[in-house]
Amino acid sequence: MTKSGGTGLGNIEVEAFNASYDTWDPTASDGTYFVSVAPGTYTLLFSDETGKYASGYYSTGGFVYNASGAAR
Repeated sequence: MTKSGGTGLGNIEVEAFNASYDTWDPTASDGTYFVSVAPGTYTLLFSDETGKYASGYYSTGGFVYNASGAAR
């Protein structure tokens, strides 16, 4: 997870979820992340618990704020 300009964002919650499974892990200090899931289709949500950065979703075109635009 990076902010504008490519600087990594640490401690951002990365949540992977679908209809039957939900898990999360924080990003490392350089913005990289690893979330262990079983094979399947998931939505990724990125959240900053401090509120400094807006929450949003992964999409094939980049970060989006609305779940309807998220990649699955």
